Amino acid sequence: MKGKHLFSFLLLLMVAVNSWSRVITFDYTYKGCTLLYSVEGDTKTVNVNRSAGGNIADGGTVYIPSKVSYDGNEYTVVKITEYTFRNDQDITRVIYPSSLTYVGSEAF
Repeated sequence: MKGKHLFSFLLLLMVAVNSWSRVITFDYTYKGCTLLYSVEGDTKTVNVNRSAGGNIADGGTVYIPSKVSYDGNEYTVVKITEYTFRNDQDITRVIYPSSLTYVGSEAF
């Protein structure tokens, strides 16, 4: 009986950890520039993860909005993650929002 309870506890723990670490990713296009964003947990903030398919708008300009919408929710853009645009040599300019608080190492 003790082993059955331990198994049930471990199963519940695995489900809880999986739901806490769930990462939602989605593409969002703003001013012709499509980027991949990620939401972690239940926060209302997102990270820019990479350019989606190299779609850089307006002659090499990357436009990053202050807010993006997905699945009926609005999120504030706060981070550009590490290596996001590292090998994207077509970028000539980045327009970013005041909500941005972090730029990862080697993001450009």
